[in-house]
Amino acid sequence: MQFSALKYFIETARLGSIRRAAEVLYVAPSAVSRQIALLEAKFGAPLFERHAGGVRLTPAGEVFASQARSTLRDFERLQSQIDDLQQLRRGLVRIACVEAIVPGLLYDTIREFRKSYPGIEYDLRVLGSLKALMAVAHEECDIGLTFEPGVHADVTEDGALPDPVVAVVPPGHPLGRRRSLTICELAQHRLALLDDAHVTHALVNRAFAAEGLKPHIDVRLSHVGVTTAYVREGLGLTVLPSLAVRADARAGRVRTVAIDDPLFRATRFVLCHPKAREPTLPARAFMAALRLQFAQHAAGAVRPRVARGRRAALR
Repeated sequence: MQFSALKYFIETARLGSIRRAAEVLYVAPSAVSRQIALLEAKFGAPLFERHAGGVRLTPAGEVFASQARSTLRDFERLQSQIDDLQQLRRGLVRIACVEAIVPGLLYDTIREFRKSYPGIEYDLRVLGSLKALMAVAHEECDIGLTFEPGVHADVTEDGALPDPVVAVVPPGHPLGRRRSLTICELAQHRLALLDDAHVTHALVNRAFAAEGLKPHIDVRLSHVGVTTAYVREGLGLTVLPSLAVRADARAGRVRTVAIDDPLFRATRFVLCHPKAREPTLPARAFMAALRLQFAQHAAGAVRPRVARGRRAALR
């Protein structure tokens, strides 16, 4: 059924005349009459009764008119929503992300993006890195923010933020004055470690195994926040991406120390999207904003605290 046929029908029903409807619609009366005849043929019932003064709806026409008006309103709302979307006045961005990047970088991006596009909404799924990658691959989200996700055939990488994995220690801990420490030194201390849904779990196991050591895991946890709290409470150490504890480190609640192992120095947060589906307009705009935040965070990043509190830009 053509959209124009509904308009012709509604105007004819409103005005009670094919001729007058044609004048309002700036078409020939024969065009209106033809569309009405096609509707009547399609539904197998007369929609209008003809009389000397024009036309009036039949009982079937009354039913059809009610639905036709509702359909036209739905089309008008749809057009309005599409117009809003094209101007980024509204829309939804679905994000699968790792917890470490949410309080700082992601919320910073949302705060800045909202200034230009206040009507955009966000659906955040906070997951371990491996699960976040699979959510992207299965097209359950528009954007992924993962940590060291590896290569996946169904995922396209759109940007990355280098961020080392560091040892996180309580402020008064002797290691907090160190520039770096080795895996062997780390093995002498109790650790809180994220569970195997997180990449840091695998990195720690690989690094310790390469040295023929076994980490002293005091507690396994599923959330970055409570893992950091373990250190703040003075219960032991942990190993996390530096970005995950940047706020705590700057506030002096914890200290970060570089780990002298290449596995921990070359890690990255990665922005990605499903390969099989082009991101929506709101998602593309938000990805551009995220890449800008990547650049700003990289320029202002703090390396693990070193002797005398020296700081340097992240490479």
